Amino acid sequence: MIFDTGIYQRILGLDIASLLVKNDFDVVNKGKIAELFVGLELLKSNDVYEKTALYYWHREAKNSQAEVDFVIQIQDKIIPIEVKAGTKGSMQSLHLFLDEKKIELRNTTILRELFRI
Repeated sequence: MIFDTGIYQRILGLDIASLLVKNDFDVVNKGKIAELFVGLELLKSNDVYEKTALYYWHREAKNSQAEVDFVIQIQDKIIPIEVKAGTKGSMQSLHLFLDEKKIELRNTTILRELFRI
């Protein structure tokens, strides 16, 4: 399995950076590419000799579905990660997760312009 996003893009002949900044590129595709990038970076951040899995949170309730893209553990803390490719879109699922799991995030960082979308 290839975990280097640069090598992976090269093998596939993709220029992700140019795709992400195009105005005519579908926002749904931008979101999937951003999620893939973040997921691969999370995998790469772990010990190379440990088998690593990615986790997410999904809730289905009557008339209310919610999903958090990634859930990671750092020491004794559970950290939800919601990936957004653009500046639009709410973080309702993230807030629902925090409320349901009674998690308080004091220092949150949102990288809005990672690719200047």
